[in-house]
Amino acid sequence: MSPECKHGYAERLAKRLRAMGSPRYQKGTKGTLQEDAADLPLPANRGTWRPFTHPRVGFIYLLARLPYGRPMIDDGRDRVLYLVFQGLKVKPSVSSFDDRKRMQKLVYIVQRAGLSLNFRYNWYLQGPYSPELSPYCYEIASRLPKYEGELKGARLNTQAEAVLQKVSTALGKCVTDTDVLEGVASMLYRGESRASAALRAEKPRVTGSAWQLAERCLRTLKES
Repeated sequence: MSPECKHGYAERLAKRLRAMGSPRYQKGTKGTLQEDAADLPLPANRGTWRPFTHPRVGFIYLLARLPYGRPMIDDGRDRVLYLVFQGLKVKPSVSSFDDRKRMQKLVYIVQRAGLSLNFRYNWYLQGPYSPELSPYCYEIASRLPKYEGELKGARLNTQAEAVLQKVSTALGKCVTDTDVLEGVASMLYRGESRASAALRAEKPRVTGSAWQLAERCLRTLKES
């Protein structure tokens, strides 16, 4: 373990699991080959499409270093998500249902575009939804000045920023349109390049023009 990672989240968790008797953590944070798990297949549907990253690469590898030289891994995915929303030029907010829906759908689209954040999504009435993402959104939105201060000048790495640029270009002005985002995310989840009649019937609130914009955004995303 590098000095920069000492006393971080991974080390603390490894000590706790070792004390609990977990066989995988008897060497703490020292490199250990888990032979029984090395060849296990990944879950078939994790809601992530990863053309740029190895499927086992976790979110901490997406981060560049903070301006003062420490890797930003201690506080988890909340910091990554703040930088994701910053990169998309969307202010994190949970004040309304549409605000929360916007954050949910953007994170899903970003994951499917290649940025591995490891949030699991299920199908709900409004399309893909991740229960585990919700507390992160509330944390960021409720403590926004804290993140703005602590992460001033921080950036994701080049690969992650390229994915955000691709998503931003594909969505354009629709990056804040919750109906269009719902359409894009729903088609991605269902594996459709165009909205089927069945999908449209499930979402009567989404207008025909919103579906057209969603299809255009999805086509641009897949072609870029």
